[in-house]
Amino acid sequence: MRPTAKPKKRVAPYCRYVPDPFEAVAAQVHGWFEAEPWRTARELLERLQGEQLGVYPDGRLRTLQRRLKGWRRQVAHTL
Repeated sequence: MRPTAKPKKRVAPYCRYVPDPFEAVAAQVHGWFEAEPWRTARELLERLQGEQLGVYPDGRLRTLQRRLKGWRRQVAHTL
């Protein structure tokens, strides 16, 4: 490094925060998962869409899949 070189400015990483769309029904969906752990995220989302029309679009499927992945990981660790 040269003595005349200027230090690079540190830029904070871009952090995007989106509120959790399933926060209001997380306990309900988790109860469904505990009762029937073999169900897929698609089936749980369809059930949720049937109960609350127009609130949860198909685009939220990946979010629910990530949540189920975490729940399944917790169950596997307890075994």
